[in-house]
Amino acid sequence: MAQKINLVICGDSQYFSLAPAYFVNFLNYHKVHDVTLYALCDDLSEIYQEDLRRIAAYFGQEFVYIQINELDFDYLHDYKVQIERFPKQSYYYLLVGKYLPETVERALFTDLDVAFFGDVSDFYQVNFDGNFFIGKPEYNYQDNTTIEAYRQGALVNTGVMMLNVAALRKAGIDSAYFLPMIDNIKDDVLVREGKEHIFFADQGLLAYAFHDRVGIFNSPMLKHGRPDFNSKIVHFVGYVKTLFKSEMFENIYSDNVEFIYPIQYARIFSQVITGKLDKFQVLEFFNQSFKNAIRHRNFIFTQEKNLNMWERLPSKYLVSYVLHHNGGIERLNFRFSPYFRPMASHYQIKLLVRTSVAIQGFGLVGFTLGRATRLTEFNLLENEVKELSAIIDFNEKWTGIGISSHNVPNGAKIDIIDIAIEEV
Repeated sequence: MAQKINLVICGDSQYFSLAPAYFVNFLNYHKVHDVTLYALCDDLSEIYQEDLRRIAAYFGQEFVYIQINELDFDYLHDYKVQIERFPKQSYYYLLVGKYLPETVERALFTDLDVAFFGDVSDFYQVNFDGNFFIGKPEYNYQDNTTIEAYRQGALVNTGVMMLNVAALRKAGIDSAYFLPMIDNIKDDVLVREGKEHIFFADQGLLAYAFHDRVGIFNSPMLKHGRPDFNSKIVHFVGYVKTLFKSEMFENIYSDNVEFIYPIQYARIFSQVITGKLDKFQVLEFFNQSFKNAIRHRNFIFTQEKNLNMWERLPSKYLVSYVLHHNGGIERLNFRFSPYFRPMASHYQIKLLVRTSVAIQGFGLVGFTLGRATRLTEFNLLENEVKELSAIIDFNEKWTGIGISSHNVPNGAKIDIIDIAIEEV
């Protein structure tokens, strides 16, 4: 049955580069509903505003830009809250009671690394039962937890929540509301993920300030992590962020394809609606995607773990990464797909790479269950295209090949141009 759905997103202007595909993805599953997207930002680019207006018009829905006063939450710069990683704009959803129209009583808020795989009406119509927010418990949530744990974000994951806009409006919640509470703990520093702060971003502030006004939603339709067939709202957190950022060709031979295709479709469709791609460019995109998939059908490029040092970059090659060193060792594993079934004992693996800096002892790595082995190493020159190769014995159960951060300088960009495995 058709209903009114208010959708809220927020962030700095750069973050809204994800918004057009996000909006298309949502509207693809909610065409029968009356949807309004509210974008909360203090300086949203006219380009993104126009893109979102075009998408709303295409689907017969509505987009509204809510310009937040730039002084709201500006005081966060004076406190230890990792403001460089979590900008003040990520807190703006806490201001919906102040800024949204009086007619709005409830809204669905999500981050932009969220994808939809069905109608969200069941979550949207949840009973607030007097709470300001409804969300799914965070991984470290426990009943009767401490104030310190709340400040560490141990309540709900704020990447997807229902907002009781009417109650927040009635309570007069604005940015000034939080200042006395924050000032009270300014010298009580906590540590999470090796970083000092007085609370863990907006999630820690919300749990600290409103732990008695947050309701729990435990349905499998809402998932923070890897999607499954029960998922209708998926927040791609941790290692599955690499899945969210991946290209379609990387997943055709993996069990991720049914989840990646709707995301990739929304990305392309949003560019068509906003005039950034024409039909010939779309055809060429799909042509290249399938050609890459067919040629490299022996491999799955998406990573199966959280990457702390390797950052995925947009690439004109197969994949590209830049290394942000933290002193440890981290490897990229390009796994063998189910399509690859070794019929011989020995295979030669080849990896064609290019690096932005010279590297001594750049390693080619092989993976077995629970172990990584340095197969060989090469000296690379700046911007040199180099083929790395080794022969592996499949009497041992190899699961993939890849590269290691060992000996790679901080800031180095690595382009994977080609990859192959051939029977010897």
